[in-house]
Amino acid sequence: MANIEIIAEVACIHEGEKEYIYELIREFKKNGATAIKFQCFDPDEVVSHSHPDYEYLKKISFSKKEWLEIFSFCNKNKIKVYIDYSGNFSIKLINDSKKFIYGIKINSSEMQNRNSLKKLLNFDFPLLISCSGSSVLEIIDVLDLFSDHKKITLMHGYQSFPKNFDEKGGSPKFPL
Repeated sequence: MANIEIIAEVACIHEGEKEYIYELIREFKKNGATAIKFQCFDPDEVVSHSHPDYEYLKKISFSKKEWLEIFSFCNKNKIKVYIDYSGNFSIKLINDSKKFIYGIKINSSEMQNRNSLKKLLNFDFPLLISCSGSSVLEIIDVLDLFSDHKKITLMHGYQSFPKNFDEKGGSPKFPL
């Protein structure tokens, strides 16, 4: 059991409430989580200002300063931090919080964005690579890009964003 890592997925369940995220961290730790993964994003990088979800995303997002405080809280509570890579905001956040970050998750939506992924080559954090909705060739390409990394975990699961499964063609590209 010593080699098992339990990563709690916070996603956006915190609804932008910092005290609630601290409560979640304490509960995850109390219930056996060894790490927590956060979705750290800048709404301006994710959607246009005219998008129907823009105001909601703005409301639930944290500033870089707030994320640093949250990561510090995790560190004090001896729980590892993983963050989703989602563009320039997350790169800046990783750069400014290296002492708190344990690992980075690459979403399947980033798999084909090789120029963007190259920004992660400067970091030697463990990588979680989501393969949902990706072809075997896309996965091989990303593994090739990060071939010098010491620890890579492939994650396979159901991918329904941004469309429902049936709208994507009915079957996953990557068979189990």
